Amino acid sequence: MRKTLTCCTLALTTVMAQAESLWGQAEHGASTAEIAGLFPEGASVTPAENQRFDNGAMLRYQIANVEILDKKFTVGFYFLKDSLTHVSLRWKSDVPIYSCELTSQNIQEALRAKYGPDLDSSRSKGLGVIRGASWISGKTTISLSTFAYDNACSISINYSGRLAEAGSKL
Repeated sequence: MRKTLTCCTLALTTVMAQAESLWGQAEHGASTAEIAGLFPEGASVTPAENQRFDNGAMLRYQIANVEILDKKFTVGFYFLKDSLTHVSLRWKSDVPIYSCELTSQNIQEALRAKYGPDLDSSRSKGLGVIRGASWISGKTTISLSTFAYDNACSISINYSGRLAEAGSKL
């Protein structure tokens, strides 16, 4: 009996480790059809060269108006060969720099509450303000990026399984 229970626990742990959640119920490696089934409020997107990550993953599914801390974000799902590799949450607004930074700080605090202290955090100021922070949760890398210039604000939260793929080869 004890051996059976141990084997079942090991099998369940193995299955759970293989299905790494990137964002919400979106699992790394899911197909476009699976994501559409999980998030029927979204819509398919025609892939475009300017909407891809360096590894070639392209935006193929999107949800508009996802509310996070009273802001409406757009959630993009990026696929490489019909396999989900990245989820990106983006908010753009015409707000002053100080308002953009305050929103970014609030998001960073929420991410800290969920994932713990940031692995790294940066802020630079020149013509505008650039902020960044990152976390790791399981096999997922989470990064927060903010760019504020004059009355233009762009905040992105990216969830990626990319480092997990590379790490499995070590």
